[in-house]
Amino acid sequence: MTKTNEKEIVEIANRTVGRFIKLWKKNPYLWDTEADIHGELYVMIKSALKRKGLIRGCYKEYMDRKEYFSRVYCKPLTHIGKNKKYYPDIVIYEKLTFKNKDEINEPMLWVCEIKYKTQWGGDQSLENRNYDKTKLRKLLRQRNSKIKGAKYAYVLHFFRYEHIKKDPEFKSVSLE
Repeated sequence: MTKTNEKEIVEIANRTVGRFIKLWKKNPYLWDTEADIHGELYVMIKSALKRKGLIRGCYKEYMDRKEYFSRVYCKPLTHIGKNKKYYPDIVIYEKLTFKNKDEINEPMLWVCEIKYKTQWGGDQSLENRNYDKTKLRKLLRQRNSKIKGAKYAYVLHFFRYEHIKKDPEFKSVSLE
């Protein structure tokens, strides 16, 4: 992948996140769960990259015939360190070649973690938000190791609360 393609893919992913945030702010009740947001954003990013001809990754040569795979995955198995499994919400891979057997992860270009909290549920504790950031920092640090990591990381926090004027505990609506 060229540096120009890499930059274009990251820009498309970031712009798509921005478009999704605008949609969500306008109608947050269209997405009831965090998985709904994962799916919607995944499809939006994949579609945007497909329109530009940047979706298809390298083929896997070890198969009986050439096979092409998508660069974008939702919740793929990833490793932080040699023995710690992790499933980031959305990943855009640089390449998918599986040529180096010593590498644990395929090199990732862009990784996104999403947290979604509503008045009915969701896990948005500060501890969980910080843990997601810690996992992403580890992926960024292991970029050039044999384990492989990510070049870019994105964290999204969505908060959705119904405003009830009678509720004395209601403080504010916050978007991060």
